[in-house]
Amino acid sequence: MYLSKTYEFDSFEEAMDYMQRATAVISRINHHPEWTNRYNSLEVRLTTHDQGNVVTQRDHQLATELDQLYIETPSSRTRTTGDWQEIS
Repeated sequence: MYLSKTYEFDSFEEAMDYMQRATAVISRINHHPEWTNRYNSLEVRLTTHDQGNVVTQRDHQLATELDQLYIETPSSRTRTTGDWQEIS
């Protein structure tokens, strides 16, 4: 089970900048996403591996913080972040 979301950016460079800025949040929480970058999009999956691949509070915390970071991305300010999808 995992949480999934795709973020879209105006360019490859903006997507890479977001990923770089996200490393500070990821390191602070010490919870690492699975993510895939394709040009201007970033697909993120969150699960807690050491709890048996289930969605935990740490996943929700990271999801919230990644959404906030996305909102702070200049070109994405007019976009909504959409909902995280829980996938089994």
